[in-house]
Amino acid sequence: MKSCKLLLLGCGNFGKKRLAASNEVDDIEITGVYDTKLEAAEQGAKITNSRVLEHFEDIDSVDYDAVILSTSNDSHLNLCLYFAGKNKYVLCESPIVKNIEQLEILRNLDHDLLSLINPATPVRFNPMVLKLEQLLQENTVGKVFVVKLSLGCNAQELRSCWKSNHSIASGGALMEMGPTIINLTQIFGAIKKFDVHTKTFNPSSGIDDYAHGFFELDNDILVHFEADWNKWSNHESIIVEGERGILKVPLHGKNITLTDKHGDTTQIEPTLTREQLIEELSAFTNKIHTQESFLKDISQQIYYLPTILRKAS
Repeated sequence: MKSCKLLLLGCGNFGKKRLAASNEVDDIEITGVYDTKLEAAEQGAKITNSRVLEHFEDIDSVDYDAVILSTSNDSHLNLCLYFAGKNKYVLCESPIVKNIEQLEILRNLDHDLLSLINPATPVRFNPMVLKLEQLLQENTVGKVFVVKLSLGCNAQELRSCWKSNHSIASGGALMEMGPTIINLTQIFGAIKKFDVHTKTFNPSSGIDDYAHGFFELDNDILVHFEADWNKWSNHESIIVEGERGILKVPLHGKNITLTDKHGDTTQIEPTLTREQLIEELSAFTNKIHTQESFLKDISQQIYYLPTILRKAS
């Protein structure tokens, strides 16, 4: 298979993780690396032995099929629009947008351009989540009644940045983690009704750092969720309560715990062990090879999220 040629923009901590993950996917070639800080770009390029792009304009001299955006949050929307306008696929870290106004810009974008933009949701490729989907397909706990999603902060440095660094700051916990919550919810069914509330635990930040609520799905499953920037990521979990038992899925753990209705427990290991960033990159490049649309992937941000944000109290 022909290699998928990618550019990476943004060589911070997460950008470097993306580059390391690309080394594990056979059909990826990183043809250029750019960062506003040349030293960071040089360090990132060493990971994949790629060309360093000293200036943004140098991108035009590189052959590439798609772009990975690991840049600061304030640049995400503009860069997505820029590269989609060049008919290039884009894998963009969350959040693509920071506020309702930017969501409306995205929502009004031509569908041909939207179909090129893939919002990064690495948790969707988490081995634990993939194993959970398999267990649901196998009807392990029977009919599902209640799901509890608990998401937290993935990076310690993001906790205090909202009040001090607007380029990193997002629009709050719901704006930042809402797409992931919606994405995980859609494993269980389509959202029919919802009730969402936000709260600011750190008033000096001026941003809601906590959100909670529930979704009623079209199959009568009730999904409770919380998005908490004060929770460490190693406490993130999904709990599924069904007629024959309960599945507890620690997103950063090693095993899923199945508790049957008699109280007996079984430890279930995920069948896939590749790191979630590798799985996500592989899925991204596969869609590029087949020229598939990402419209379904981004729809959660442009349709569900604005409505939820407006009604959050």
